[in-house]
Amino acid sequence: MLFCLILSWIALAIFLPYFRIQKITYYGLKIIKKEEIENFIKESYLNNWNIIPRSNYFILSTKGLATELNKKYSLNQIIVRKKFPHQLEVDLEEKISSIIYDNGQKYFLLDGEGNVLKFLREVDISSRVSLATSTIFATSSSTLSVSTNSTSTIIHKPDFSRMKNEFGDYPIIFDKRLLPIEEKQTNIMSSKIIQATIDWQNLLEKEGIAIVRYFSFENPLAGIIAYTDKNWSVYWQADTDLLSQLKSLKTVLKNEKPKEYIDVRFGERVYWK
Repeated sequence: MLFCLILSWIALAIFLPYFRIQKITYYGLKIIKKEEIENFIKESYLNNWNIIPRSNYFILSTKGLATELNKKYSLNQIIVRKKFPHQLEVDLEEKISSIIYDNGQKYFLLDGEGNVLKFLREVDISSRVSLATSTIFATSSSTLSVSTNSTSTIIHKPDFSRMKNEFGDYPIIFDKRLLPIEEKQTNIMSSKIIQATIDWQNLLEKEGIAIVRYFSFENPLAGIIAYTDKNWSVYWQADTDLLSQLKSLKTVLKNEKPKEYIDVRFGERVYWK
């Protein structure tokens, strides 16, 4: 009698709809669309059962689901947690190895080697705006001299909000040289600059300093500008240690309130306005 009662309780726990996963919460999504990953989990994992429901809270293997997601997506890490009685939490960190390249006419997705993966869309002509631009010059000597030349010009401003909504949270870099780019073109940018751009965006966000909207450059050797959600931008170098530049940036922000830019390209000599 007791054995039958135990079996009945086990059967209820397994087959009762109340204990099937009904809600999934996601953390860390940037490029992967919520609808995409949720459909994959439901169709390929939770709804895939014959007699025993894999979506049951007590049966579902969080380790197995994490393994499936790692196979499907490019991730640095993933943790899947069950929350009693019918919830699931998916906490992941995406591995970003691509950027959106903007030549002023079109947007392309580049891989980590600087090759075009695919054409994304045409640049909206309304994104060309009048900007007051500042060019910073420096001479290498025993005493570093810096001068600023301000001009006003009509220039393209990447539509970062629309690009993020349509394609995900890839770093966007605008090449002011306006080079003609075609699909399947290779070696558009060096892998070092691409990786440094990805790392710089991640560092600013993880440190809680700023969210990068987009990057721009005209000559990579002269540095790259990171336009942020603050009222200042950052001039930085891709071929210089990023952590030392980050340290300089944090020092300035701790003691000052820049309103236009912070320049961390010159080692311990940092400039801001």
